[in-house]
Amino acid sequence: MSPYLKNMAAMLGQSSVQRIAGMLSTMVMARCLGSAGFGLYSIAFNTGSTAYSMLRLGVDAALHVQTAQPLDSDAARQTTSRLLGAGFLLLSSAGALGAAGLVLAADTLATALYGRSDVAVYLRIGGVLVLLQCMAQFAYVVMMGLHRFKQYAAFSALNSIGLSAVLSTAAWLGDVHWALGGLVGMQVLALWIARIQVTHALHANQVHIDFADIRLNVVRLLRLGFPFYAAGLLTAPIAYLLQASLTKSVGLDAMGGMRVITSLTTLIGFVPNAVAAVMISHLTRARGVDPQDFAAGAIYNIKVLWSLSLLACVAMFAILPWLVTVLFGHAYSSYVVAAGLASFSALAGCVIGVVINVALSSHRVDIIVKASFFQAITWYASGWLLIDRLGLTAYYVAEALGSTAALAVAFWLSRGWRLRHGFSLDRFATLIATSATFAVLVLWPLGTQPSTVATGRLPISLLLFVAIGCALYRMDGDLRDGVKAFMETRSLRKPR
Repeated sequence: MSPYLKNMAAMLGQSSVQRIAGMLSTMVMARCLGSAGFGLYSIAFNTGSTAYSMLRLGVDAALHVQTAQPLDSDAARQTTSRLLGAGFLLLSSAGALGAAGLVLAADTLATALYGRSDVAVYLRIGGVLVLLQCMAQFAYVVMMGLHRFKQYAAFSALNSIGLSAVLSTAAWLGDVHWALGGLVGMQVLALWIARIQVTHALHANQVHIDFADIRLNVVRLLRLGFPFYAAGLLTAPIAYLLQASLTKSVGLDAMGGMRVITSLTTLIGFVPNAVAAVMISHLTRARGVDPQDFAAGAIYNIKVLWSLSLLACVAMFAILPWLVTVLFGHAYSSYVVAAGLASFSALAGCVIGVVINVALSSHRVDIIVKASFFQAITWYASGWLLIDRLGLTAYYVAEALGSTAALAVAFWLSRGWRLRHGFSLDRFATLIATSATFAVLVLWPLGTQPSTVATGRLPISLLLFVAIGCALYRMDGDLRDGVKAFMETRSLRKPR
């Protein structure tokens, strides 16, 4: 098996273990802590996660790309060492700033946001968590950037299992304070183990954390990472505003339906999200070794991940009425059509996500920013026009239109690169046609009741499965050779 597929399998396994362990601990805590106790736990946890998202400034993404560059000379190793120093300084400073801010402003935030002064202590715990998360993220990014995917996957999977066991035991024997104590304790332990792993990775690649030329390297990381970070922030307020408009127009029931739909559509992006780090690292290194191998790897990743996401969409479409009824009850059967539209929206989101990862690997931040801008504008304008008429279905139609607009912009902006590398849409003709057919099916309310599954959804889904299989099988000879070279690229660099 090629190094690329081995790393991909490792990250898929890690992601699966993490999801299962997280689901089990959530079930135990929700029952043992009760809604109020679990709510307080969620406040602390979400505070740390939200603060990290706001403070990271894209440094983690930029550091991942920069450390994945080939280390084939002393100059390259020196550059990477200094970038590691800048990345460590930025992330640790962001964590310290976030922690200090939450500790100092906890009382004010508790009263202003939650209307309860007793929540302040949980916001302060969130401050501790954001510091630990920033430090841990530096370690994780270094491991993935240096292609230590198997080590990272094993460490992360074991940490997820241990955290799930500690949280479940703490919730069962104690209360929310025990659970939060277990969370902080496991974060500290994970950080200590990650430090050991990072030390081995740095030694194996003959690099270290160097604070020389710190200002120059801080600017270099922010120049690449900040546009990526800012582009991701564009869609967050759009989603919030449209959800508020949906609540006003339709009512709170629609938000309940949206939670049900979201729990289903997350399965569609499982594979692309799990392997994103592997893809970015391998593409970045291929770009530094041979631009033609990078082009072949980019085409291969887009085609395969698009196909796998489409397969998940079609599989869900085939059994969607049964799935919604069995998992959530007959009360949610009216959301089957909206769930179908959401699945296509999730597909479009997965494809643009892969394209953005390719753009990040090639340092094309202009594509990321402009595509995200047009995505946000199209999403909001479409939602604003349609939500009063179509309700929840309009939200997902608008979301899909936004992702499609982003794809169109990315395709236009990459026209020079496509011409240089002979990138033709003919290689994606089957996938485009199949995706368009799927879009028509979800727009046309075919088989909205469980009784129609056997007569409508299953035969059409089988035909789509055949078409997707043909898209995966059909690969030009020159592309096949380039893909082979890309996938055989060694993931673990040998020091010279």
